[in-house]
Amino acid sequence: MTRGFVPIRHKTGGTIRPVSYPMASNVTIFKGDLVVTNATGDVQAAAAGANTSILGVAAEYKVNPAGGTNQILIFDDPDIIYAVRSSGAVTAADRFLNAPGAVGAGGNPVTGLSSHVLNAATMATTATLALKILGKVDAPGNDWGAVLDLEVCLNSTVMTPAVVGV
Repeated sequence: MTRGFVPIRHKTGGTIRPVSYPMASNVTIFKGDLVVTNATGDVQAAAAGANTSILGVAAEYKVNPAGGTNQILIFDDPDIIYAVRSSGAVTAADRFLNAPGAVGAGGNPVTGLSSHVLNAATMATTATLALKILGKVDAPGNDWGAVLDLEVCLNSTVMTPAVVGV
């Protein structure tokens, strides 16, 4: 089941805490969406293939109407590790490659969950790709070589410089 990006642990053992940011007007952000800032510094969901200026991951589902001034909680710490579904087959040899996010079929307004996934079709060593594949989530039936749940960290963010994949 696609649910977007789910924080699972902190690289340094630290506490995972969301931070409040102003939300762009006339947008919907689903829990687990990759988010970016617009020209005025407000947060909105990342578009398909967005790789630069990733701020973090939405910690909640929120709709901001036109002219609205809502705040939204965002996981913006670059040391958070997330679980996310791949859009296609990923093998053990793909560990430590980088990849962009993909929007998926659209978030679910009933559950409030994101449909964002890791775009397995464009994995590469390119430093500017948004995500770094760390491994697979250790769960029964979650096997390399198929669509699976991966452990990733944000690679190209507004908080950190991008790193080349290996």
